[in-house]
Amino acid sequence: MDFSRFVVVLLFSCLILRIVSQSVIQNWPESRNSGNLDLISINRKIRRLDTLFCDSWRFTVETNDAGFWEKIPKRCLRFVEDYMTGDRYVSDSDVVTDDSLSFASTVEIAGDGKDIWVFDIDETLLSNVPYYQLYGFGSEFYNETTWDEWINLAEAPALPASLRLYRELRRLGFKVFLLTGRPEAQRNVTKKNLLYAGYRNWERLIFRGDSEEGKRAVVYKSEKRMEMEAEGYRIHGNSGDQWSDLLGSALAKRSFKLPNPVYYKVEIRAILILSPVTGRFREFCDSWRLTVETNNAGLWEKIPKRCLRLMQEYMTGERYMPDSDIFTEDSMSFASTVEDSMTLTTRCSLICSTTNSMDSGLHLAVAMLQVFLLSGRPEAQRNTTEKILLSVGYRNWEGLILRATSDEGKLAVVYKSEKRIEMEAEGYRIHGNPGDQWSDLLGFSMAKRSFKLPNPMYYIT
Repeated sequence: MDFSRFVVVLLFSCLILRIVSQSVIQNWPESRNSGNLDLISINRKIRRLDTLFCDSWRFTVETNDAGFWEKIPKRCLRFVEDYMTGDRYVSDSDVVTDDSLSFASTVEIAGDGKDIWVFDIDETLLSNVPYYQLYGFGSEFYNETTWDEWINLAEAPALPASLRLYRELRRLGFKVFLLTGRPEAQRNVTKKNLLYAGYRNWERLIFRGDSEEGKRAVVYKSEKRMEMEAEGYRIHGNSGDQWSDLLGSALAKRSFKLPNPVYYKVEIRAILILSPVTGRFREFCDSWRLTVETNNAGLWEKIPKRCLRLMQEYMTGERYMPDSDIFTEDSMSFASTVEDSMTLTTRCSLICSTTNSMDSGLHLAVAMLQVFLLSGRPEAQRNTTEKILLSVGYRNWEGLILRATSDEGKLAVVYKSEKRIEMEAEGYRIHGNPGDQWSDLLGFSMAKRSFKLPNPMYYIT
């Protein structure tokens, strides 16, 4: 067929298709047509809202804003399954490994065998996704029998990103300690599984002894790290999928949180492109934002060029607000349990510029809680700051603390720690602390619960 005939046939085919489709639409019963279209539209809207909510829910889980939780929300079951078995989980894990290696490459290994890196095992070195595929991806309560049966198979695969990190750390000269919440009785089967998955030559493999059963994971793991330090080991890095793997005492110089929206463990058992961002670029940038929000990225100065458009879409789009809304819901859920006056410290620069932070502050004020505003702004900006706060709806705070001249030049985490220490010295009990920077939340005199707001725009030390 020559080209002219091809064009005629193509156009004619399109014409027939258009006539047929119009005929079908015109002869379709009105009620059936509109009803189906309405139903399809509603279902699509529900799926979109569920995806938006569930991605925000996962954000609060990874930043530990959600605190203790037992099961995945029902509306998020499919979302979590798709995440854990799809490209995004792999991408998130890869970026955590890249951040870890970026830090590890800066460590000067002394050569005395005392420079170590600590790893958790489950969902850190080994992936239990095959198990969760059979048991609802976190939608079901923990079942000790089925879990132990899975462990005894010793067939959990390696998390590829973690195996890459493990091997590279060994090459760099780190000694590797594996610190797991599994009981001592599972030592042999765990060693078998680790070898099966490709892990070799660890320095020490630590399990819970009988005397440690029932201890909270964060207490148990803190004690084990303290023992390491008492033996002269220097803990440079610590990788885990649970915050209880990383927090507590004898902390590593840098901790790295791997993604895990399947369960929350308290105890042992329990190129510049400004067109729409799609495909691998979106996966990378979403993963980069996760490492920023979980503090895996550490100090960073600029958004990667290929992520500029995505960050613009995030901050000005429909995603940023739901993330902030869930932050507020988590904060209020905790605040409602406090039988006390609450002292809150928060970054004024954030609450002055975001509606959702303003909503959070207003809710807390309505609850008759004592509120302290702790800002990194200089004292010279007090009048302007107060004016802006009042203009956007804030009233009746207990204290507005700005940097004095003597505080200039201090790291934010030091300055804010000192101010919280002063509050406690005055008899205040700091129950909650929201902020968009980790330097707002970490350090000394930490609140009973800290709440991290989303901010992929800048990093303050």
